[in-house]
Amino acid sequence: MKSRLLINLDSEEDAEFTIGCAGGGDTVARFFYKKEKTPAGYDACKIMISELQGGHSGEDINKGRAMP
Repeated sequence: MKSRLLINLDSEEDAEFTIGCAGGGDTVARFFYKKEKTPAGYDACKIMISELQGGHSGEDINKGRAMP
């Protein structure tokens, strides 16, 4: 899998998005949106990844744990 974007979900709080978690500060952000129908010709997909080893994103990032 290749990507140009990484979404960091490294948090200990349920039902929250994490903008950054290593600095000890808090940020509150509110997003407002309007639902729109999916345009014709577009498809949606759900990607599920499982059975990978866990680890800390700072201490274990070099251990290749996401590799099958």
